[in-house]
Amino acid sequence: MPIFSVFVAALLLFFGQRLYWLFVGGVGFIVGMHLAAQWMAGQPEWMILAAAVLAGVIGAVLAIFFQRVAIGVGGFLAGGYLAQIALADLVGTASPQAAGIAFIVGGVVVAILAVVFLDWALIVISALVGAGLISHWMVSDALLRSVVLAVLFLAGAAVQALMLRRARPRMIEEL
Repeated sequence: MPIFSVFVAALLLFFGQRLYWLFVGGVGFIVGMHLAAQWMAGQPEWMILAAAVLAGVIGAVLAIFFQRVAIGVGGFLAGGYLAQIALADLVGTASPQAAGIAFIVGGVVVAILAVVFLDWALIVISALVGAGLISHWMVSDALLRSVVLAVLFLAGAAVQALMLRRARPRMIEEL
C-alpha cells in the first residue's frame, strides 16, 4: 500500500468535514486508485498512481468552484465505494453486475445524505471511508478488521465532531 494512500485515508478520517475539498479530492483519489488498478491492470504502478492523483486533483478543484455539486459527487463516489466494499465483505466475490448495482445504490443514498445533512454527513462519510481504507489495508482477518474499523471510525468521528462544535456549522444555503 502506498504511503500516500495511507496519508489520504488518515486525512479523510480526521479532517474530511473540516476541509470538504479534501473529502472530495481524497475520495476522488481513492476511487481513482481503485478503478485505475482494475482498468489499467498490467500498467506500471506510477501510471496507476498518476491516474488516481489526477482524479483527486480534479475532485478538489471542482469542490472549490462547484461546492454543492462536488459534495454530492464526493458523496456518490464514497457511498458507491463503501457499498462495494460492504458487498465484497458480506458475500465475497460478487458479480460485476451486483457490484455495479451496489455502487449506484450506495452512491445515490450517500449523495443525497451528503447534500441534505452537509456537516454531519461529511463527518460520518469521511470518517467511515478513512477508517474503512485504513482497516482494510492493515488487517486481513474479517473480524479484527471490523473491530479496527469501528475504533478508527469512532475516533475520527469524535475528533471531527469536536472540531465542528468549535466552529460555526455551515448551512447548505451558504455553499
